[in-house]
Amino acid sequence: MPDMQGLEHDALDPKRTIVLDATRLSEFFSENVFDTIVGFMLGTIYPFNKNIWEKMMTEAAKLLKPEE
Repeated sequence: MPDMQGLEHDALDPKRTIVLDATRLSEFFSENVFDTIVGFMLGTIYPFNKNIWEKMMTEAAKLLKPEE
């Protein structure tokens, strides 16, 4: 279950907040549409979870607009 403390404590606007699996970003958003993507991730990268972190970065890169 995703951490939803920001919503629970009214720090985030529910109308402008999406909680989703960052390894599946391109399933929810079109590619090449964002100028910037910012992520706040917690945790250490270990050999057993390295592929998850790589997938999140790869998915985020797909959504960025190409450089002009």
